Amino acid sequence: MLVFELINLDASPADAQRITHTLSAQCAAAGYRLRAPQADGPAPDGVFVLSRSASAAAAHAERAGPAGWAAAAQIRIGAAGNEGEAPAIWREGLPGAFCYPLALSLKTADASSDIARDWLASFATFAACIKMWRRLRDAPEQGRPRELRVNHINILARDLDRSVDFYRRIFGASYCYNLGPKKVVMELNGFDFFIEQADAVAYPPGYHFGVRADPDGVKTIAALVEADGGIRIVKGNGPAPGYHAGPDRVRTAFYFQDPDGLEIEVYSPEIEMLESNPQLISQHLSPS
Repeated sequence: MLVFELINLDASPADAQRITHTLSAQCAAAGYRLRAPQADGPAPDGVFVLSRSASAAAAHAERAGPAGWAAAAQIRIGAAGNEGEAPAIWREGLPGAFCYPLALSLKTADASSDIARDWLASFATFAACIKMWRRLRDAPEQGRPRELRVNHINILARDLDRSVDFYRRIFGASYCYNLGPKKVVMELNGFDFFIEQADAVAYPPGYHFGVRADPDGVKTIAALVEADGGIRIVKGNGPAPGYHAGPDRVRTAFYFQDPDGLEIEVYSPEIEMLESNPQLISQHLSPS
């Protein structure tokens, strides 16, 4: 679980209370925790630096540098122009923190829940990657490749050509070779999967396989499937059939079935997975 703190530089107590209430509600809904600043104990994963202007945040940002290299983000009240993400202004050499480049800019302390939620989702992704960096710094062996890894799956199909065409069109999978008269080997981004011909195909409820992507990749696959018109879209673990975002606004998912009824989940990982899987850091910190 990500843990955040809010440090008020110069906003009024009433404004700070309103902002804290909004952020606390959004953190709770997404599975994070916003706590009061603590002098002792473990450092938070992220710090919100609240101020009335960008200059105040830049001038006094050293107060937001807790030991432990937390992620730090600015929240500014009284800004002119549009509300939402805006470039942050940080003093060079801020010690003890990774400075998030996008501030939450608000005209008043009565922040829109939607604006706060969307900005928080982006900052939480940044904070989760920094948290993983701290883990790897302290225990670098956790980031080393392991000898064992899942290499392939074997799925069943009544019509090999139809299934090969499906996985090539929807996922961009490549045909590799035929393994005998009733099996085809395909490859997707380094992962092999075998398609084996069978007279009858039936999968138990809940049986599926997952394909991980970034959020834009999930949307792209969802749009491709929906445009096809002949692919069955299912609910899976979501609230309803179709593309959806999780409570943290970071995880997204889309469920559908292949020509033989095998359920496929295309998803982007939730914050907890970013905190625990070092292989995901580069994916979520790389420029889109």
